[in-house]
Amino acid sequence: MNALDHQTLYAGASLAERSGLTLVTEAGRADSPTFIGKLSDPARFAPLLLALGDVVKARHHVPPAMLRRILAEADPVVTVGGGMVRFEGFSACCGAYARVDLLAEGLDVEQSRHGTTNVDFSAALRSALQGLRFEPGAHLRVTPSAVTLQTPSAHVEERRIRLPIRWLRGFLGVASLTARLQPAGTFAAATARRMLMALPNGASFGAPTWMVPAGGSLRLSTQAAAGAVRLSGPSRLRALAATLQSASSLSVWSDPLDQASAWVVDSKTCRLTLLLSADPWRGLSAEGHGLLGAAAPPAGFAAARAQLAWQAVLDYDALGGPALVGALAAQGHLGFDLTTQCWFHRELPWRPDRLETLLPRLKSARETAATPGAVRFEPARNVAWVAATSGEHRVGLDSDPASCTCTWHARTGGKQGPCRHVLAAQLLCEEEAPG
Repeated sequence: MNALDHQTLYAGASLAERSGLTLVTEAGRADSPTFIGKLSDPARFAPLLLALGDVVKARHHVPPAMLRRILAEADPVVTVGGGMVRFEGFSACCGAYARVDLLAEGLDVEQSRHGTTNVDFSAALRSALQGLRFEPGAHLRVTPSAVTLQTPSAHVEERRIRLPIRWLRGFLGVASLTARLQPAGTFAAATARRMLMALPNGASFGAPTWMVPAGGSLRLSTQAAAGAVRLSGPSRLRALAATLQSASSLSVWSDPLDQASAWVVDSKTCRLTLLLSADPWRGLSAEGHGLLGAAAPPAGFAAARAQLAWQAVLDYDALGGPALVGALAAQGHLGFDLTTQCWFHRELPWRPDRLETLLPRLKSARETAATPGAVRFEPARNVAWVAATSGEHRVGLDSDPASCTCTWHARTGGKQGPCRHVLAAQLLCEEEAPG
């Protein structure tokens, strides 16, 4: 199964007209608007959303056993909440994630009520956004039945929600991955654009490129250096070049351990965040960050989730600590904003009871943990022996990340989350923990 059908009946079509853009949402009445407002800075917003469209239609890596094709199910997810409108999506290969945040400063809000839906990004919508660049104003209208961008010359139809399984898996781990990133520097838009325009065209699978901050500028290098950001598949960044014409800055973030990176274009009234996996062949949907939180939410999870009210800014203290935040993020209830360094509430259009369908590693680990005698602990309980197809694997629980003698862990080093053996042992530890 490549996609998850989220059955939804729409009361009407999405439209892009002179009077505004109407986005279809999944719940509620067609006559009960989720958001109505004027775009105060459409010329800055349009390039960012067009770049997101480029990301979700792109495929940067094609596995050898897979035909090259662009997925039809590549429509960004849109969330209204906390006075903001956010658009999120993944590339077809799931090696890149993009989010456009339309900030309160870019909206003249007439009415706002929270909601999440899936937005068609058709050729008609691209055409409407291209025209929006040259319009003095536009209106955005989001209702439970439609999404409308009011522009002079376009008509956009919304289709039913059908999200790829890979997207849902990616959403469940990308927030935890993003929260680990560290700042590498902020650069003037003109400086960043010159660097991006120098990137090679097409996919690059050779030696990685390094982006080296130097005296307020960025330069490309084939050698690692202090403070440099590793960029495997540098052509994945080219989607940002056009957005920098009207932007004020580009912020760069990286994970020294995992070597993923994020690139944030700030246009004052809106922002674009592009998160890249460590390598083009490595999909964000295969990352296992936060699997334990998804599998065994800590005490207080239900109460913490009840506190969520579509806030644009949330912190650890408000939600009860890192363990609860990690669990909420791993189940798709939270995203992470690098610029504000805060979590935000968002609900994905999926059924939580299908969690193990989306995460086969978790399903396998739970089956192992439920098998009598499949996991045995040494007296100190910092080492477990977990049954495998042939023999047992030794799991070390006192290291971070936990270690395992299996081939998968040897290949990934724990950078893509715990293997099923580690996860099975951790699940039993959580079940037996007091309280």
